Amino acid sequence: CFCGETYTERIPLAPHTTEAIADKEATCSTEGTRGGQRCTVCSAVVVEPEIVGTLPHTVVTDPAIPAENGKPGLTEGKHCSVCSAVILKQEYVFDRAYSDPDNYDGDYGYRYLATLPDAQSLIAFYEIIDAVADEFHNSSTDAGEDRVVAQLEFSELGINTEQALAVWAAYRMDRPLYYWIGHNVLHTSTYIRLVTYDDYVSGAVRAEINSEIYAAVESAVASAGASDAYSLSLAFHDILIDIADYAYEADGVTPEDENWAHDITGVLLMGAGVCESYTKAFQLLLNYCGVNNVFVKGYAGEPHAWNLVEISDGQWYWFDLTWDDDPDFMWGTLYNYFCVTDNQNTGWRDGSWSVAASTFVTKHVADPVCDTGVDFMYPLPERATVPYDGVLRDLFTVSGLTYAIAGHREVALVGINRTGAVVIPETVEYGGVKYTVKIIGKIENGVFKDGALDATGVKSVSIPSSVEYIFSAALAIDGIEQVTVDSANPYFTVEGSILYDKDKTYIHMLIDRTITSLHIGKDVSGWNNRATTFYNCLSLSTVTVDPENPYFSVYGGILYNKDMTEIKLIPRAISGEVILADTLTKIGSSAANESFDHHEKITSLYIPISVTSFSCSFDSCPGLEAIYYEGTYAQWQALVAGIELDVVVYFNSVK
Repeated sequence: CFCGETYTERIPLAPHTTEAIADKEATCSTEGTRGGQRCTVCSAVVVEPEIVGTLPHTVVTDPAIPAENGKPGLTEGKHCSVCSAVILKQEYVFDRAYSDPDNYDGDYGYRYLATLPDAQSLIAFYEIIDAVADEFHNSSTDAGEDRVVAQLEFSELGINTEQALAVWAAYRMDRPLYYWIGHNVLHTSTYIRLVTYDDYVSGAVRAEINSEIYAAVESAVASAGASDAYSLSLAFHDILIDIADYAYEADGVTPEDENWAHDITGVLLMGAGVCESYTKAFQLLLNYCGVNNVFVKGYAGEPHAWNLVEISDGQWYWFDLTWDDDPDFMWGTLYNYFCVTDNQNTGWRDGSWSVAASTFVTKHVADPVCDTGVDFMYPLPERATVPYDGVLRDLFTVSGLTYAIAGHREVALVGINRTGAVVIPETVEYGGVKYTVKIIGKIENGVFKDGALDATGVKSVSIPSSVEYIFSAALAIDGIEQVTVDSANPYFTVEGSILYDKDKTYIHMLIDRTITSLHIGKDVSGWNNRATTFYNCLSLSTVTVDPENPYFSVYGGILYNKDMTEIKLIPRAISGEVILADTLTKIGSSAANESFDHHEKITSLYIPISVTSFSCSFDSCPGLEAIYYEGTYAQWQALVAGIELDVVVYFNSVK
């Protein structure tokens, strides 16, 4: 209009021009749809299609294959003939008697001896040792005087003492079952004496130990339920690490020197051992299952032992179970030294840890090849140059929950594609294998990380009894209102709105981040700073501590260590005048809970002269109007040297 007025008339939307959405047939692996409609003009879905559930699998039985002639067989299995999904995985079965020592023999040293000069004589002496060792192992006879098992003549074979000792060393490395063979050998220019340890002189004692070993092997093989070299290696790696810890003397620092700690009885029966025990136990299990492997000795910061294994692709890979057993790290089992190549990066860690890149061969140096004497060492097979593509960290989704394979028949929950109430199962089946849900944590590029799982619309999560480890902030999902824990879970519990460890000494997560007050119980010793446990509790203004708590104190609304020399928690909603304890020595921290970052409601701050370390600019404290410092101007300048502060500071102030 000429007068400048405007007039707007609303024109109603035109009706959609609809057409049917093509139906999608359901299969046994994917859902179908039917009956939907969409607009041909704007493509909007006018009528949501009806979801048609997946069809049942067409099950076909995979017949069992009997084990025979020393070769493993397979149990009966089942799969779908349409989508090929494995419904019941076939497992290995063995016809080898667990009590037959021949089923545990390795032959790598034997085969190398056969390539050396005087090979026929060397092999003949090897077989002499083997015959005597087999008989002694199976008998109830005690060893003779001075622990001598037998005197073995070699001079008539045309070999010298150094050659005979090399054969003895090769035999000892090939035969992990013969735990009783001493690491010392008596010899002259014509014979060696095979000796045992004091612990194993008695035939009755050996018979009892043998039975326990065979039972342990049978249990491990049954638990493995695997059908290839990689899967067996993964199973035995995890089983041995789970049942054993590194063995130390009483001082907790010096490696155990007792004989059992160096042979298979340590890890398999005693639940502890040093590197030699881990290596031999792993070797023993692989030997029984017919997996080619090599005992390796060398140096890794100290004398050390580890394994080489020929995996399912016919290539050789390194394994170091000793270094992968770390009971203080997360759930105790690492995979840095599991099935790796020479130059594959072993310097990584799950979680938010920064670790320098490294390789297996930069830290492990095998002994040089030596054809004679007790320092005998065979040349090692060429290793694979490309990392093995195994199942570790592979992803799969069942019922809207995404999992990553975290170990032998164990998985981590890494994603939630459902809304509302989420109940995490104790076990989940995939590919015919039942996995235990052990871990909760997100995954990036094959590494588990701290931080919230990818999930939206989740209101509650129920944690089963099987979960042993929860990564920092894994359940800090936006909108979550409740977390519950199965009462049978031995690792976690919930009280009020706090997720604790089982004995309530450690806070893993504040479930309700709208809380205004927090009480620290008498047994609480810490919390997960990586999870910024309290940082996102924007309304938290009050903290109290049980007077009997030996770790923490409260002063002026701030949580300190017991002596009040360090700040442990500054509530996000603390406001007005804040007076710091006159015992405080440090201000500023990289931990969000302990710093003054984003404390918008503080108006004034009293800092005592006891503070000797200062690294805070207060840039994110917009309400801070003044700092009152107990010391002089000169002392303040020295304390904050190099830090620019945009706030008024008053000196020689006492409150």
